[in-house]
Amino acid sequence: MVLSLVLEQVGFPVSSTFTIEIDKDALAIQRVVFPAAVAFGNIESLCLTGLMAAIAAPEVLVIVSGGIPCNDVSMLHSRRLGHEGKHSSLVRQFAYLKRTIEGVAPGRTLMMAEC
Repeated sequence: MVLSLVLEQVGFPVSSTFTIEIDKDALAIQRVVFPAAVAFGNIESLCLTGLMAAIAAPEVLVIVSGGIPCNDVSMLHSRRLGHEGKHSSLVRQFAYLKRTIEGVAPGRTLMMAEC
């Protein structure tokens, strides 16, 4: 979401913003700051049909950025479960999303993730 704001501030036209979010507070903020953003809900039960239709046009550059929960890999968490933990396993879901989007928009996809 912040990436959309930055791109607009530097004059890059943003035609659509899509989010995959389950945190209620984050969604409330999103509705205020990005009222036109389309929320897709939980990445674990994501239906990609609507998203794939939106990015199919050849003139669309797809930029996906994500923050993957790092509770299970953080050195600050004494009982971390590593990459097999419930939260960190979302990395696999993000990788699946990346492969799927790149299949629809080859050469037009930029994806960034941070923990």
